[in-house]
Amino acid sequence: MSKQPCPICRGMIPNNQTPGAYPGALSRFDNHTEVCSMCGSVEAMIGFLGSEDAKKKIAVSRAFLDYDNPTSWGYWCEAVLMTTPEVANFHAQTRKASEDLIRFKEEHPDHLGKV
Repeated sequence: MSKQPCPICRGMIPNNQTPGAYPGALSRFDNHTEVCSMCGSVEAMIGFLGSEDAKKKIAVSRAFLDYDNPTSWGYWCEAVLMTTPEVANFHAQTRKASEDLIRFKEEHPDHLGKV
C-alpha cells in the first residue's frame, strides 16, 4: 500500500478520505504504476466519457510509448486530468441513483419484485 501521492493528480492513494488504507488502482498506462482510485476510474472510462481531445491524447501517448516514455506519460496524464470532472460527475449521479432506489424500496416495500 502506497503512502505516496498519485503520480497523475497528486491526491492520496487510494483516496483523500482514507489515505493508505488499501491499495490504489494499477494504471492502464503500464499495468505497474499505482494511482488513486479516481484516476484508475478515469482511465477505465476515458473511452466513453472522455472528450475527443482526451482520446487523441491517449492515442498520442501510445504512439510515443516505445521510444519516449516521459512524453508518453505526460500525454496520458493530461488526458486523465481533463476527463476527471466527467467521471466524478458520473460517480455522483450513480451514488444519487443508488440512494434514490434505496429510499424508494423503503417507502414502497409492497412494490419489491413487481414490474
